[in-house]
Amino acid sequence: MGFFMDITDRRLIEEALLNSEHRLHTLVQAIPDLIWLKDKDGIYLSCNTMFERFFGVKEADIVGKTTTTL
Repeated sequence: MGFFMDITDRRLIEEALLNSEHRLHTLVQAIPDLIWLKDKDGIYLSCNTMFERFFGVKEADIVGKTTTTL
């Protein structure tokens, strides 16, 4: 006995989402202004290259912190 499910549509949707996320990331990185994303508690989720340069810290060291712990 076997089970088969066609996941072609799902894979196409996932690929489209990844492409969209990549385009958004590229756009945010190319903007010459400081850009950051925080959650509702004020914790950094992401930032662009200009934000990294301004603070002299890599994004990996910014994510998960707040303004007071940065």
